[in-house]
Amino acid sequence: MFINDVIVYGNNIEEHARRLGHFLERFDRANLQLQPGKCVFAQPQVEYRGYIVSRDGIRASPDMTKAVKNFPIPKNVKKVRSFLGLASFYRRLVPQFANIANPMLELLRKDTPFGLSDNNQRLRP
Repeated sequence: MFINDVIVYGNNIEEHARRLGHFLERFDRANLQLQPGKCVFAQPQVEYRGYIVSRDGIRASPDMTKAVKNFPIPKNVKKVRSFLGLASFYRRLVPQFANIANPMLELLRKDTPFGLSDNNQRLRP
């Protein structure tokens, strides 16, 4: 059995140490081992699956947001789907994402002729 990418957090170093201790005890009881070369401890923030996780909360990774910002203007329905898929990765971090994306979603309807306007490019920065 393999377990990857475990994050143990705390609001301060004491809480972090206590939670880490509980985590290590559980690992030991389950007869699981860590690879020390892959472990990092007491970091103020970590990048995890496209997000930056810190005491301030969760935010988008700059590398991933750059990909959204630099995505070429879609010229067909397939490219609109690709862009919406990429942008949707961060939908939980964007207030009113569905309302913002709706004009581009309209382009995916079979009865809508494809054409970009200022209204359906609102997802672009």
